[in-house]
Formats: sequence, C-alpha cells, structure tokens
Amino acid sequence: MNCVLDWMRFDIPWRRRTAGAGAAVTVSATLLSVTVAGNIMKMLEAVPRLRKPRVLEIAIAVLIIVLVWSAFVTVGPGERGVLMTFGAVRNGVLAPGLHMKIPLMQTVKLMNVQIQKSETSETAASRDLQNVTTKVAVNWSITPGDAEWVYQRLGDETQLTDKVIAPIVSNAVKAVAARYDAEQLVEKRDVVRDQIQQQIVAALVHYKVQV
Repeated sequence: MNCVLDWMRFDIPWRRRTAGAGAAVTVSATLLSVTVAGNIMKMLEAVPRLRKPRVLEIAIAVLIIVLVWSAFVTVGPGERGVLMTFGAVRNGVLAPGLHMKIPLMQTVKLMNVQIQKSETSETAASRDLQNVTTKVAVNWSITPGDAEWVYQRLGDETQLTDKVIAPIVSNAVKAVAARYDAEQLVEKRDVVRDQIQQQIVAALVHYKVQV
C-alpha cells in the first residue's frame, strides 16, 4: 500500500526584538503533512496478520474427518450386516441400526433379508418323453440370523441365486415332470406345482434360505 505524502512550505513571519534594532526576521519552516492513506496503512500494520493455513495441516484435518466418518455404518430395515476384519468374516450379524467399526481394518457387507423373487423357465422331459416348458417363480429370503453363514459360504444375493436357487429349481422341475405324462402335467397342474415347491423348500433349507 502506497503512502501519499504532501510537502508544504510556508513562511511564518516572526518578529523579535534585538539589542541593536527592531528588525523583523522571517523564519522559514517546513512541515510534513501525512495524508489519510498513510494513517490507514499504519492502522493495518498494527493489526496482527493471520497465518496462512498450511497444506499439510489441511490434509491431516481432512484425513481425520474421513476416518471418523468411516468408523460408522448404518444397517437399514430389511438388511443384516456381515462384519469383516481384513476380509475375514466374523461370527454374528449386525442388526438394523448404527454400528461402529475400525476404519481401514473392518468392512461391512450389507445383505438383503427381505423377500425376493426369482423367475426361471425350465424345459423338462415328461414320462412319455415329451418336452415340457415350465415357468417357475420362487419367493425366497435369507434367514436373517444366518446372513453371515450365507455370505461366507455362498456369497451375496446374486451369487446365491446363480449357485443355489436356480439349480435347485431346475432339478425340482425335471424330477417332478419325469413322473407324469405330458397330458397329466396339464391335468394335475396343482399337484405338480405342490410337489415342485416341496422339493425346492426341502433343498433350500440347507442353505439357510426360506421359501
């Protein structure tokens, strides 16, 4: 900030009496005038300057915030949490609510324990060697208390469907269809449906899945 100074010169007549004569003597005086800009500069210099924040301090603060935020996990309604430490599944499941975990060391896999629907079309041979196409819809859900067991051995919901549910449904349709002729499969549709369902339920119970 530039300080503007005005130099002003003026003459002040000053009379004094001397012993020899009453001569008038003019004394020249020079005054320095400080402008308003100069006064503002001095005031600003008197205010302590704020220290600029350092990049390292900002980075540390952001890291602390991230770590604190990642120490909490929320398990929603219809979910169960599977807690893992360095990838190893721990026993037990996390119920709906807010839970704490160790940042960077522990992670939580959320498992859906609500009722889900899987549909598939299966072609099976009847007892009289006729190809019969059947569309099967299965409503299933993971047993909430066994979510940790399911994830550790089978994986998440998608893997469970591909590895377990779809093959079991296919086997059940083929096994029941082979007991009847093609015409009987139509006539005894309700009986066939119940038998397929019983086989599916009996097979899935071993995988902690409810139908």
